[in-house]
Amino acid sequence: MSTATIALLIIFTVSIILWTFGKIEWGSILCLCGLMMLPGVTPATIFTSSFGNNTIMFLIFSMLLTYGLNQTGILKRIAMLFINNPIAKKNSYTFIGFYFLSMLIIGSFIAPTTLFILYFGIVTEIFNCLGWEKGNPIARRMMVGTGFFASISCAMTPIAHTFPIMALGFYENTVGTAIPYGEYLKYSLPIGLILGITAFGLLCIKLPKLNDINYSYKLEKISTKEILSLIIFILVILWWVIVGIWPAKFATLNALGTAFPAMIGCVLMAIMNCLNIKEGMSKGISWSSILLCAATLALGSVLKMDEFGILPLITSFIGNNISMLLIICFAVILTNIISNIVTTTLSFNIFIPVLIASGMINPAIATIAIGIGASLAYALPSSIAHIALAGGSGWATSKDMLKYGIIMVIISIIIMGVIL
Repeated sequence: MSTATIALLIIFTVSIILWTFGKIEWGSILCLCGLMMLPGVTPATIFTSSFGNNTIMFLIFSMLLTYGLNQTGILKRIAMLFINNPIAKKNSYTFIGFYFLSMLIIGSFIAPTTLFILYFGIVTEIFNCLGWEKGNPIARRMMVGTGFFASISCAMTPIAHTFPIMALGFYENTVGTAIPYGEYLKYSLPIGLILGITAFGLLCIKLPKLNDINYSYKLEKISTKEILSLIIFILVILWWVIVGIWPAKFATLNALGTAFPAMIGCVLMAIMNCLNIKEGMSKGISWSSILLCAATLALGSVLKMDEFGILPLITSFIGNNISMLLIICFAVILTNIISNIVTTTLSFNIFIPVLIASGMINPAIATIAIGIGASLAYALPSSIAHIALAGGSGWATSKDMLKYGIIMVIISIIIMGVIL
């Protein structure tokens, strides 16, 4: 190996270690600085492949859209429509079922940790209304499920979800063509729905019966801002979905990229006074995630450069024994131990370049598997913030998350292996 290759591997290893142990912000900046110092790599190259990437713009403006929805209160209203109705209150099974279903639907369009925080406030208030105390078995299952369904919903769509977006962004940077959202949804939606049903069944095993769920959660009359923000968001979603399914028919719109609809949506929300962009920039965007995503995009673009010889090195190390099941196991197991973003970066850079060069497995499908698998964090608090929050809430424990999480890891690998 050349000195430049060794330097790149050191930058890669140090960055992974720093990100794993939570040094996200300055670790990401240090990664970018290190890449700029490599021979043949210029600052302009790094800035273009990181902050100048369409993926970063997509993340920023989709997070702003979500912030607008949250601020108008429409997300909370939709959630309560699911769990504040007579059918949901019929018994413990329908109550939990409607609760999880609402998470699965709303979570398909907002970041998982944001979703968890929103639902944590809702469900703890319901617990208090019911007079439940910490240790209640139904409350424990619901809190575990709140963490699980935040992860499952993240896997279902790439909208406002960092890990699927990163995987798809890496692929576009490497191959030069994008994976249509429709192609991702073709696999992610059935996987997410089956995982949701399975998780519900798992958490309902020997569930104590509760035939009288009496609580009332009153909401004010729906406001004009809520209606407008919802309409704008639906139009943006339709743009993404329609162009993703029929990219050739809507070539002009497709050429504008995925960030453009979100940008237009933010402008419309701001005009309608549904979104304070200045406030959203400070409160609605996870800048740590943006920094991390920018650094990983730049790192991925440098790793595939021919002059560093990383691809032949990986190929000789792995050999020709890559299978889809291996990729799925690697992504799902690793994401339950360390950061989802680190998992996405490692999984892509280890497997996809080899697949592109060898043609053993369709690299686009493998990329989709990585995006889905890296989202499915259930078990350890080191995996993602909302799993740590659920395990430390007092309503559930880290032991509960681990016990049910290991089962969900195994189930997820089997379901993904069958579908993919």
